[in-house]
Amino acid sequence: MRSNYSWVAAAAVLLLLPFTWAGTAAAASEHASVTITGRGWGHGRGLGQYGAYGYATEKGWSSARILDHFYTGTTAGTVPAGNVVDPDHVRVDLSYNKGNHTTVGLTSGRILMRGAAGEDLGHISDGAVRVAWDGSKYVVSYASSCGGPFTVLGAIEGHAGVRLVADTQADREQPDGMLHVCRAGGSRTWYSGEIVATQHQGVRRTVNFTTIEEYLRGVVPNESPAHWPAEALEAQAVAARSYAMAGDSRHLPWADTCETTRCQVFKGRFHQAAGRSIAATTDPRTDAAIAATAGVVRVNAAGGVARTEFSSSTGGHTAGGTFPAVVDEGDSTDANPNRSWTAVVNVDKLEAKFGRGRLLELVPTRRNGLGPDGGRVLEIEFRFERGTVVQNGWTARTTLGLKSDWFSVGPIERSETEQIGNYVDALAETFLGVTPDPSTRTAWTSRVYSEQDRAGLASDLAQSDTFAGVMLADLYTKAFGRAPDAAGEEYWRGVLRAGFRIDKIGANFLASEEYYLSSGGSPEGFVRHLYQDILGRPADTAGLEYWLGRLDAGAGRVTVAASFYRSIESRQDRATVMYERVIGFTPSPESLNYWSNRLLSTDDLGIAVELAASDRFFDQAQ
Repeated sequence: MRSNYSWVAAAAVLLLLPFTWAGTAAAASEHASVTITGRGWGHGRGLGQYGAYGYATEKGWSSARILDHFYTGTTAGTVPAGNVVDPDHVRVDLSYNKGNHTTVGLTSGRILMRGAAGEDLGHISDGAVRVAWDGSKYVVSYASSCGGPFTVLGAIEGHAGVRLVADTQADREQPDGMLHVCRAGGSRTWYSGEIVATQHQGVRRTVNFTTIEEYLRGVVPNESPAHWPAEALEAQAVAARSYAMAGDSRHLPWADTCETTRCQVFKGRFHQAAGRSIAATTDPRTDAAIAATAGVVRVNAAGGVARTEFSSSTGGHTAGGTFPAVVDEGDSTDANPNRSWTAVVNVDKLEAKFGRGRLLELVPTRRNGLGPDGGRVLEIEFRFERGTVVQNGWTARTTLGLKSDWFSVGPIERSETEQIGNYVDALAETFLGVTPDPSTRTAWTSRVYSEQDRAGLASDLAQSDTFAGVMLADLYTKAFGRAPDAAGEEYWRGVLRAGFRIDKIGANFLASEEYYLSSGGSPEGFVRHLYQDILGRPADTAGLEYWLGRLDAGAGRVTVAASFYRSIESRQDRATVMYERVIGFTPSPESLNYWSNRLLSTDDLGIAVELAASDRFFDQAQ
């Protein structure tokens, strides 16, 4: 766009308006969504649980072969002496009870209280013990059951914690013979081994001390369905055992692992939801798989236990990482509901979350290259009208509520009324320089929706004092060097509203006696100023002689000024300025040719309305 000329008639004044259109500042969308298709469920590193199922049922693979496939570079082995986690003393953080006092019950027998070194701290019989760290000591209370009321027994000094142990003659395979943790809302969970009340940096913690094999009984059926084939369950048992034995520094020093999907799901031995019956959280079939692989772990090349991550479904290709990426043909089993999936994401919520205006598009910019569609997303851009947010694929998976970070993004879809609302916002920004207030936006949206008449609203806004009125005011300034007088301004606005073309108004201004005298009061000065003011360049000799000849022959100043407006140079300049003003960038040669020719039958305001009513403008507003 040129900027070195003083005035290109009516169109040039648009460059001087105090606002420009570069998108809109619309309110958040009301009915917008984006459809995302993806593969797999989880991080995809190591064993895929549905892949193990597929290999076992459809290819007849043994658990050893399944493990060899997913954990390349490891071999079957046993836990080495001095391992970071003692298989006879696994500490599981019960994170659901983080920050709360530890309340433990026993239906039949005594609850023994022991210190960290095993010293006797007393006991209660057939009831519940509550241990609460108060910042300097453990306060111990007792009751007949989880529901209380509790009576304080005393306090125990020291920071190492209090071990709670079941001393009972009851069957230790049944709830009566195990300790249960009293949970919020009246639910209870039973565990083998000990329950320890401890604290770390002032935060109360509850930990289950048990053996690795007992721990696995509460893990395997809650990670893989117990009705799956034995080979898949055995592979799961070895993977779960190895994962726990490899250790997890996130829970040190009070625990070795946790009971949630952050580690691997562990539900103890029995559970009772409030108001319901006690239910087993183990299964004889998974118990058999654990027993069949007792003590077996995957050992890495350094002789240590491999941290054998796993997830529900790899989507057909593992993600690599600690273990080399491999194709997972077992994942394609018909039993796998997560092989491929579709999610419809609410765009309104994304716009509200980030507060950067309308979401224009979601663009994955980097992938890992493993598998179809370029593989898993490593980086994605959330492109909003007021800035871009960049996230890695795994973070975006959480942001978008997806099953995995292997996904492809469709276009943003908006409802018809929301699309029209966005269009209305863009019109207001273009012609008024502001976003309409909610009631005006609603009224204008309803008008365009019901009448299907974009041009009507665009024409009204183009005729406004803000848009056309400023054009008239600037004509006064550029032609006469002064602000319009009240009477003259009102007259010409009325003429414009009556349908008089802006180029004809400009021709009248330039043909006026006031303009003629300001040009030197001579035909030559008049023509030279027309060249500069309308065409933006000095007069050439031939052109000057031609127009002086026309004036000598009796052509009026209005006719001459109007001819300058109709010249191809003027029309191309005016079309370019208006196209950039409304659409936002320079027109292509084909577009410039079209719109400059349109100025033979309409004026600058006319093509502004046509551009604003176009599908291109409508689509850009979305």
